[in-house]
Amino acid sequence: SAKKILGDTPFVGLVPCGLSWKAGGGGGFYLGSMPFGMVDPQMRVDLPKDPATGLLMPFGCVELKMPSLRRSAKEKDKGKGLAAAFELRLFCSTKNKIIGCIGEAL
Repeated sequence: SAKKILGDTPFVGLVPCGLSWKAGGGGGFYLGSMPFGMVDPQMRVDLPKDPATGLLMPFGCVELKMPSLRRSAKEKDKGKGLAAAFELRLFCSTKNKIIGCIGEAL
């Protein structure tokens, strides 16, 4: 069943590029050498559920807004640091704890 694979609270999230799974110590996601266990609440959205049953819907749509990359900069640094790369991922989650990820990053 989808619940068995995706968990109770699956979601789509924007995460920094380069996030990878490492199996050591029980497994987990890492960004370089730093553990990554939570996606910013403003950069994630739960998959739609049927309001009557609470089960995941087999289809639907979600809306996720890209973060603003606006920042102030001195004239000599104008244009630097105004870009960040994100990946869109489908996360398996139970009780809002990431337990896996499905597919390749987009």
